[in-house]
Amino acid sequence: MKAIKHERKLVRIKKAADILYAVPQHVDINSANKKIVLYFRVKEKREHVVVHFKLNGEIVFTKKYKHLSPPEMERIEIKLRSYVLAEDDVFEIVIE
Repeated sequence: MKAIKHERKLVRIKKAADILYAVPQHVDINSANKKIVLYFRVKEKREHVVVHFKLNGEIVFTKKYKHLSPPEMERIEIKLRSYVLAEDDVFEIVIE
């Protein structure tokens, strides 16, 4: 079975200053898979925080953590099936 090719349209994932890095750095909005598996690592140890994933300023995913530490890679899975995505969308991961 041959895969159907589509033009990739990438939108960057912005990260808050207290996040060391997040992978992937871009989301293909034309992908048939509307699920993002995001890995991130914090710069400094944090206690009792909430991580938000935002789409155009609207919170679409939230997860609470008792603690976050730089050596630990965190994984979150975000489903975006109910959203219509466009090239000018802004994805952002923030910690409160």
